[in-house]
Amino acid sequence: MVILDLESLDELDSRLDKAGDKLIILEFYAPWCGACKMIENKVKEIALEFPDILILKIDVEEHEDIAQDYDVAGMPTFVFIKNKVIVNQFSGTKHEKLREDIEKYK
Repeated sequence: MVILDLESLDELDSRLDKAGDKLIILEFYAPWCGACKMIENKVKEIALEFPDILILKIDVEEHEDIAQDYDVAGMPTFVFIKNKVIVNQFSGTKHEKLREDIEKYK
């Protein structure tokens, strides 16, 4: 799994277009979010287990419009997208759920 910081809406659209049937996970966070910092190392560990999956980290302060488009109400929020369709979404720090959901939707 590769983890990248999203730079723009155009980049998001491009990556979703190119992904095809590969799973992309949008991770919505904020630099000041304690829960986001708490799960960060676990997300990196999980990323190593799934090299074919892309995680796009989206700072909600820089990309408030994208966060609104995906109905992000709390952080961290993980949005699973496959074939440009949302297949799963959850908020929180349960890294076990993140791993289980990746297994389910990869």
